Amino acid sequence: FIEYVPMAIALLYLVEVSGVAGTIVHLLGATLVVSRLAHAWGLSTNPGATYARFIGAQMTFLLLAIMSFTGLYYYLVPRIF
Repeated sequence: FIEYVPMAIALLYLVEVSGVAGTIVHLLGATLVVSRLAHAWGLSTNPGATYARFIGAQMTFLLLAIMSFTGLYYYLVPRIF
């Protein structure tokens, strides 16, 4: 939690202030919550590797990438055209 969630929240803020529609911002935030809950549930059911833990972690990484590219797109495209 401590490693990726603060970065994800900061990226979510940057995506929001860059002008992305509110629906997309809410969808990204909800996906972050669901992915972290899946990771926590997988961690609490079995101390080893579980499918829910794997999916939760991968969803978090994918969400970080999506928010990064979204922020870059909304920052760079208006400046190019």
